[in-house]
Amino acid sequence: MPGWHAKTAELFSVSTVIVPSTKGDGGAVRVHLRFTPSKIKAIHWTNEAGNVSFHLKPNAAFTLHDLQGVGKPPKVAASSEERVIEFELRPTKGKALPEKIEGAAYYFVCEGEAGVCQFLRHPVAISTR
Repeated sequence: MPGWHAKTAELFSVSTVIVPSTKGDGGAVRVHLRFTPSKIKAIHWTNEAGNVSFHLKPNAAFTLHDLQGVGKPPKVAASSEERVIEFELRPTKGKALPEKIEGAAYYFVCEGEAGVCQFLRHPVAISTR
């Protein structure tokens, strides 16, 4: 749904940092995804619902390793800090990593002090180059 993605883009910015393997073989990459709530819309996390989760579309050209949310949500009901997901992508033997990998983040957030809380799916495209 095109309009739906625009809605999540208003609520959060997502930045991607790709760190290539230090082996220099063009193989694995480490991916860092940062989810920053909009200060303009007063977006905050509902911590009782847990951290951001992230899922990649399956692809035979790579394997996913060490998927983790960095840090734990604060022990308060709501907060608006930046959240980070990290993982490593390794090419399947004999294949190269695709130039673009698609996935989606899932999170539960609220807008404003007394705003509506909602569970959202945020599509994420990752360029591996």
